[in-house]
Amino acid sequence: MYVKVDLPEVDVQVYFDGFAATVKVSQMYRNAQCGLCGHFDGEQNDEFRTADNELTTDVEKFHRSFFHQDEECEINERVVDDEKEYEYQPFVWEHEDEQEQYRRNEVERDDEERQYLVKDKFEQRVQRPRQLTKVIESAHEICFSTKPVPECPSTTYATKFEEEKKVSFACLPRSDPEAHTLYRIASQDKIVQTEQLKASFVETVLIPQECRQF
Repeated sequence: MYVKVDLPEVDVQVYFDGFAATVKVSQMYRNAQCGLCGHFDGEQNDEFRTADNELTTDVEKFHRSFFHQDEECEINERVVDDEKEYEYQPFVWEHEDEQEQYRRNEVERDDEERQYLVKDKFEQRVQRPRQLTKVIESAHEICFSTKPVPECPSTTYATKFEEEKKVSFACLPRSDPEAHTLYRIASQDKIVQTEQLKASFVETVLIPQECRQF
């Protein structure tokens, strides 16, 4: 008989038979663990690493390295010195079908995790357009949309377009210092204040629906 504790919010399972505990954690914790439960790095010959990362075959030394003692917590040396406390007893399933079912669930969960990680990585790269000042450059002028329009941030590019929209632009000569100041603001994904500028022309522009990181 054993007791199973399932923690789905952190994707951790614990099996305890009254003497030993077996901990099953998600693949997302691989190579990010240390301590009494091992390193979860796929290698079984380096699990006994002390708190200062020293590899040892001395099980008592391994356990002692993680002891904490202070005024409220004392170490029971009688128990610690008992070699029986350090017997290595692998987890044994009560029924073979339980072990097989656990393995099947493990494979299914690992597949789901891989799909989730791929989807999550893709979604992190996809962003919605933001209200920004659109800039159009020519040989002699720099033109700014008189009102913010949906635009992809500077570190992204448009992958889908929603519609066309007529947008008014106000232009300044490239030789005008104000043109460079406004251009610098717009290149930082900030809205340029163009109320004081007179509209120079109207242009039909494509409005992005989706942006993706480079």
